[in-house]
Amino acid sequence: MAASSFAQRVLLALGLMVLATMALLAVEMGLLGEDAQEWLRSYWHPLQVLYYNNKSAADMAILIIGTSVPAVTGGLAILKGFYFAEVMLPMRLQELATALKEKHLTHRAALLAYVQGPFKTKDFLVPAISSDPISKILSLFGYVSMRNRARHFATSVGLLEDQIKTLEIKIEDIQNQKVTGHLIRAAYFTAQAAELRAANSDWKKSIQSARAEYAAALKLREHDLNALEGAARQSRLLEDETNELHYLNRITVAADQTKHPLQHARALRQIAEIYDKRASTQSWNEARSRLVTAARLLEQRIAYGTEEVEEMAKTQLVYGDVQTKREKFIASRTALSRANDLFDTLTDERGKVGKDLVKAAIARLDAAAGDKEATGDE
Repeated sequence: MAASSFAQRVLLALGLMVLATMALLAVEMGLLGEDAQEWLRSYWHPLQVLYYNNKSAADMAILIIGTSVPAVTGGLAILKGFYFAEVMLPMRLQELATALKEKHLTHRAALLAYVQGPFKTKDFLVPAISSDPISKILSLFGYVSMRNRARHFATSVGLLEDQIKTLEIKIEDIQNQKVTGHLIRAAYFTAQAAELRAANSDWKKSIQSARAEYAAALKLREHDLNALEGAARQSRLLEDETNELHYLNRITVAADQTKHPLQHARALRQIAEIYDKRASTQSWNEARSRLVTAARLLEQRIAYGTEEVEEMAKTQLVYGDVQTKREKFIASRTALSRANDLFDTLTDERGKVGKDLVKAAIARLDAAAGDKEATGDE
């Protein structure tokens, strides 16, 4: 295994210290000439005088440093050893579990052969500790009869069932932790992409890595809303409309099943935004139906907080745009007016940006309605 960068730096520092010490010794011994020796002594002798004048304090400092450095580096080495032991533990446990499984399956044939023939059935389904405590004592010394081995499994069914339930809970906990790890890694890659994008570097690989982390989380928890929304966001950044729709549709199903109306409505609105960009009446009708559902989900929740208010405002904004394209100008104007009122309740930057978007949407509405009137159509 290659040495870590930390270990390499420690070894490099140690090597430089040894070389510097040897060079000073060579100069002091006059191996590099009298001029070099005199130059060194002009700096070295004042330091010696300073040391002898403060010998006690200097020795104490040297002692503290001399003991602290090995203690710290030794402690780090121990912690590193524990870390790698922890990393290797799952593999060692897998090897142990595999060995125990194979051993049990090998012995199973003999146990089944025993119980398929005539055997003593009295107290067979009673634990040995209750019906035959002597055999339990003998088992401590390694002697277990075939009957007691078979009885052990027969009387442990309930205990084994409890162990299975415990392991299922443990497996679920480990899976949850792994999902959290993937979500954090995805956030890291997203932040890295933002830094690269600001530097005009290749940022799409980081976005793809983030989406891959969300996908890995979804393999364990297919209805995890954090992972689904993250994967949809990354697909949007990559301009991958097909996968974005795929994840958004999964969000609507998961949010409906888990009773998360805000996430449900947001996904419906984002789906509608994709359909809104398509130049077909069918797509606009699809967008409208989803926006109607989203508004219905949010209507009773606007008073819950600013997130619901903001989402309803965005829904009404998109709805107004869609109705403009469908030439339903009255419905469009009503929706945009409500969107403006909702954005007006947001006192931060979101409200200002939202109102600017509403203003632009109203301009598009006025232009479309004017064009319609100019042609003489209603």
